[in-house]
Amino acid sequence: MSVRSPEQDARFVEFIRLFNEGRFFEAHEVLESLWLDARPEHRDALQGLVQVAVALEHHRRGNPRGAKKVLLRASGRLAKLEEGVVLGFGNMDLVGLVFAAKAYLEGRKQAPPRITFPNP
Repeated sequence: MSVRSPEQDARFVEFIRLFNEGRFFEAHEVLESLWLDARPEHRDALQGLVQVAVALEHHRRGNPRGAKKVLLRASGRLAKLEEGVVLGFGNMDLVGLVFAAKAYLEGRKQAPPRITFPNP
């Protein structure tokens, strides 16, 4: 099954809820299933989001090296998206999410990042 609009899929909404609760392992599992069903043009962004969640889970489990490595892959994957790529996702700031995650992993932020949507 190819998902037309990931942001309209219940799994995406569930991913955001779990991510914002700090349940990064569960969040990545939910989004991974959506990524596998997604159309090709959505896969890089979804996989990048999965990788951000995985990086934060590594950090939570005390594996800073693994966290940094996976976040670097997420950053590269999301950075290669075309300028202005819109996946729906409420105009989610994917790059900002990576920067916030990096700041958290480096100890410059006290709390893990949350996923929010800017007003259109």
